[in-house]
Amino acid sequence: MTNTSNPQRDTLTVRETATRLGIGMNTAYVAIRNGEIPAIRIGRRVLVPRDQLERMIAGEQAAPETTVAETTVAGSPADRATA
Repeated sequence: MTNTSNPQRDTLTVRETATRLGIGMNTAYVAIRNGEIPAIRIGRRVLVPRDQLERMIAGEQAAPETTVAETTVAGSPADRATA
């Protein structure tokens, strides 16, 4: 199991991102899919780069090449809710 309490990690899970932003996980998945939250996809995992999230919160533009707006987040709670 992954240790999610390490503040040195460069990425956050969708759950950690949702908690940080004060939104639900389904909303976070939708925002990632729409390109509103920067994310990278590694296999089936969707991770949010910590530095890009912090820049987004500060009001700076995230790099567009790191979004997963064009991909479907297979197996996400949002997908299961609409199935």
